[in-house]
Amino acid sequence: GGGGGGGGGGGGGGGGGGGGGGGGGDDGNMPRFFIHAGGTLGLGVASPGMRADSFPCTQSDVENGFCNAVNDPEVFIAATDGGECAATPGVEGQEYCVRLAQGGIVAHPAIRVAVGYYVLPFFGIAAWARFAPLSGQGTMSFLTIGARGELQVTPPAETGFHASVFAGGGAGQVQIQPPGNGQNAPFIISGLGNITVGGYAGYRIMRNFGFVGEIDFLFQVPTFLFDIDITLNLAVTF
Repeated sequence: GGGGGGGGGGGGGGGGGGGGGGGGGDDGNMPRFFIHAGGTLGLGVASPGMRADSFPCTQSDVENGFCNAVNDPEVFIAATDGGECAATPGVEGQEYCVRLAQGGIVAHPAIRVAVGYYVLPFFGIAAWARFAPLSGQGTMSFLTIGARGELQVTPPAETGFHASVFAGGGAGQVQIQPPGNGQNAPFIISGLGNITVGGYAGYRIMRNFGFVGEIDFLFQVPTFLFDIDITLNLAVTF
């Protein structure tokens, strides 16, 4: 009889072991593939000596198809004038910088999309794109793209809270238009390379859907501009 009781106890221990295995299965059920898409508040820093996307346009320039609108020449600084606007070595032709009526942080809207996959429960890779509805002229003036590696800093889980940090780089421009210069004033250009670091925190209300708040610190190079992007994303995960 005592041996039978011992066998029953062993069976209970086996049941407990099965419960522990179930907990490990929950961790393994973390969704690996994700799509983030959302609206962004960009905060770019404007300072003296930053390059303009265009040149002063006269009525004659507009009539000849060189420009879309007449610009106030007072908002431009020619590189040939020296001072805070220096010509780019090896670049021919006239270059201009933006004269700042008001410097500092310039707010601007954007749309961000990221697609990624966690190859390990704690490490993932992602490709992202940033679209700017308000931008000026030049190569990739409205678009920035890149790739990044991600490190998840919370335990892997199917639902609930999660957070990650990331770093990477890419190509494209972030353009800002300082306030106070007028509607047709030039945009400040940057890039075409970028280095980005940041992180995000989110909450999956179910395995395949959630919300993510993200912050990106972008360093545009070699034409320098520093920008902070704050994004609220919808997240689809598999």
